[in-house]
Amino acid sequence: MTDFMSRTLTPDKGWVRYLGILTAIGVAVLLFADFALSKRDATIVGGLALLMVVGAGSQFIFHGATLISLALHGRRRTQFQVAVCIAAPVLITLFLASRADAIPVQTLLTILTPWLLIPLGIIGYLSWSAGSKTNREHPFRGFLIAAAILGVLCWLWSSGMVSDDYDDEGGFLLDPQRAKRARETGEYVWRFVLYVTTAYTMLFLRWRKDRR
Repeated sequence: MTDFMSRTLTPDKGWVRYLGILTAIGVAVLLFADFALSKRDATIVGGLALLMVVGAGSQFIFHGATLISLALHGRRRTQFQVAVCIAAPVLITLFLASRADAIPVQTLLTILTPWLLIPLGIIGYLSWSAGSKTNREHPFRGFLIAAAILGVLCWLWSSGMVSDDYDDEGGFLLDPQRAKRARETGEYVWRFVLYVTTAYTMLFLRWRKDRR
């Protein structure tokens, strides 16, 4: 099956450099806002800069890692891809953990119920299906995408995001009580670990199957 990312397998170096510059500018503005502006102005300017860092930075890391992977061969390429695949969920887990007041094991035990099989089954199915579309020589890109999607979702849920059932047009809102409970229990740190482990396992199994 055709690789769904084949058109971006060889990103333009100039574009990657441009993304790197945007990321650096965004980080510089964030630091400036934090240290030099008032709290109100820092919130506005820092929020816009953060959007730039997240948007350009994620693309810079993704395409930059692709260029490095293309330049490596054999064992070094494998080691690099494994390192990137491990680093991404570790960093996301640390970020989610930094937003929690505690991460008790008791929270994990309360999550481990038969109902957990539903999201794990959905994630496993989608990951297995998506695994057939990843590039055979550079599969780490699919793993990074899975970690990023699950990380963003868990971050939004930990912020209290819920569907707005009272809005006829549909939509989402942030529930302060849900956010408070998520912060106190560290629920979405554990959920991210469970979700990303499931996604990685199915992606790896599909990759191994298709390489035979």
